Amino acid sequence: MKLLGVLIGVSAAGALAASTSDVTKISSFAQRFGLSTADTRTLAAKYAKAGDPVAILNIVCLTAQGVLGTENVDTSPLNQTTVEPEEAQDISTAAKVINFFQVKFTVRSGAHSPNPGWSSVGSQGILLDLSRLNSVSLSADGQIASVGPGLRWGEVTMALDAEKAVVIGGDCPRWVSNVPLLS
Repeated sequence: MKLLGVLIGVSAAGALAASTSDVTKISSFAQRFGLSTADTRTLAAKYAKAGDPVAILNIVCLTAQGVLGTENVDTSPLNQTTVEPEEAQDISTAAKVINFFQVKFTVRSGAHSPNPGWSSVGSQGILLDLSRLNSVSLSADGQIASVGPGLRWGEVTMALDAEKAVVIGGDCPRWVSNVPLLS
């Protein structure tokens, strides 16, 4: 993915310079995810100039956009970065980026609160929003349902009703937890 144009627009504050080994590590890390040599050099240069957590978080967000795509990484809501994985591999990739840069993060599945900022990490980190992982499947024998973490109870019961299966759980249609399945 083309990250160069976006990275050039990042303003990395501060004068703390990263060591040469840090720059090498960042370049190697970014190339493992398929970023071009030019993009990784630009990323490493921006990181070397980043002297505060906000500047580093901006680089992390742009790295996530570069490896996961701008359609899966939104940096506009509430001044935070939201990663919306579409499959398990996307979660793994996001976790590797988060771990490499050692930034704060939180995970939200169906979201327990509609209030802005209540189900998030705010501007200090990355929010992994699992709402796109919203599939429901029933085993061939009808005994086990596989439920994506982004679903809410109402969606689960509607999907299982069509299969003549019943799930036992709380009466709040907003969350899903581990519960037995009846058919």
